[in-house]
Amino acid sequence: HFRAIATPVDETQFRKHLAGKALDKLKQEEGTAGGEGDLHIRFVAPPLRRTFMQEEKGDVGKVEIEAPVAFTDVLADDANLILYAKPEYGRTSLLRELRYQLLAKVETIRFPRLPVMIDFADITSNVDRMLRLVRGRAEETPDGNDLESLLKLGHACVLVDDVHFSDRRRMKILRDFVERFPKARYILSSPQHSATQQGACVDPEMPVRFEFVEVRELRRNDMRQLLT
Repeated sequence: HFRAIATPVDETQFRKHLAGKALDKLKQEEGTAGGEGDLHIRFVAPPLRRTFMQEEKGDVGKVEIEAPVAFTDVLADDANLILYAKPEYGRTSLLRELRYQLLAKVETIRFPRLPVMIDFADITSNVDRMLRLVRGRAEETPDGNDLESLLKLGHACVLVDDVHFSDRRRMKILRDFVERFPKARYILSSPQHSATQQGACVDPEMPVRFEFVEVRELRRNDMRQLLT
């Protein structure tokens, strides 16, 4: 029954594939003229703050709690995330680095996933068109497992750049996609003005839970490291 839904993943072979063929293909793509091949050498992780609501006793109700989160924790985590920041704070570079590290450091990650990065603006028409878009942007899949089966089994991480929650048409398609593949991991990047409303995080109205992570400006030591 379950084999009819999706072919099971051999985790050992899957990790070898991600660290081998899939990573090689990504490096080849980024090494072309105008690519981002040197991004990973120059990358300095920015300060990240996770925001969540916590129940308080008495009449206080829910309060917003902020906590620092390391880039390595975001990489190894299973949570669905919305990364938001002010303009030019490096949201796209952060997604590209996550895509790369999901392959390069797959041996240290508890649950391996094939990363797929798309632009929110490229989502059109319906969920089937989005599936074709995701399939076309995916790194090479292992023998015996197509992208759709990896999405069904949760062995894929879909990274969507520059999400605008006010775009109702595209957001509906994205929600339908998440509803079809709820086990996959999703990391969305969004401008701060879209992800927050008067200081409060928007409700993405997704069929699965999302957490908000703010990307903040580099600190003095981060700038020194970047210059070095």
